[in-house]
Amino acid sequence: MSIPELLKAIDFEPVYPGNGQLDPRYRKHPKIKKFLEETSLGPSVDGKRLRFDFHGSSAEPERAHHEKAVTWFLYARVRLVGGRNFSHVLADRKDRQETSLQAATLISYACSDVSGAASEHPGTMQVQILLHGKAIRRGTVETWLPLGGEIEELVCEPIRPGERKPYTSDPAVRKFCNETALAGDPAAGAGKRLRVIHLGTEEVNKGGRPKGSTKAVAEAKAAAARAAADAAAAAAAPATPSPPGGAGGGHGAPSAASTTPTFAFNAPAAPATV
Repeated sequence: MSIPELLKAIDFEPVYPGNGQLDPRYRKHPKIKKFLEETSLGPSVDGKRLRFDFHGSSAEPERAHHEKAVTWFLYARVRLVGGRNFSHVLADRKDRQETSLQAATLISYACSDVSGAASEHPGTMQVQILLHGKAIRRGTVETWLPLGGEIEELVCEPIRPGERKPYTSDPAVRKFCNETALAGDPAAGAGKRLRVIHLGTEEVNKGGRPKGSTKAVAEAKAAAARAAADAAAAAAAPATPSPPGGAGGGHGAPSAASTTPTFAFNAPAAPATV
């Protein structure tokens, strides 16, 4: 019996891992990832279906720990003990971070609530970690946060937004920034998880999301420098006395620089005052 007689129906669906990506990484697509996870190239003890390679190889590439990326997005499942939080886990890895992650310029993270008894992993917490800097190897990231102890699972995904595109344009990074907020932002605790800056700083826009454009960052710094220069010039100019009881009660309007909020990224959120 020929193949056309055996084949009753077939559907074709294109896979688009990401528009303009330098490395297509088709494995990152949810359907491809699910297919590879549920099948095996050899007999499996856990009952996975057998997968055959008709052309090429679908096996995991060798030397995966040498894979490099400028930005990594990590998904960790942790089980904290003794009243610890995730900042304590990172503090335990400070020495390793300083020796191996010198190329990192930004490390931020956000945690979920502790899962309940009805969940698949009760008593655990999901942590998303954004790591950005110069080219960093997968092996370096995995050595920084090794499995074992409080870290029960760790998935490292390289972020490749495409040529001349900021890492913040990647859908995973955008979703992370949209669903979280920095300390001091009213959105933190009001439907959004708290985003903590462990290393470096974020240039944020009015919506609280990191600015992904080098040009925008340069313009913001230039504007801040101009404002500081204007404030210095105003301070050097002779003051014009105000009549008693005049507008402002003898106090000039504060400058724009004095009203700019200062974000303490590494500090915990201050308790609400009643």
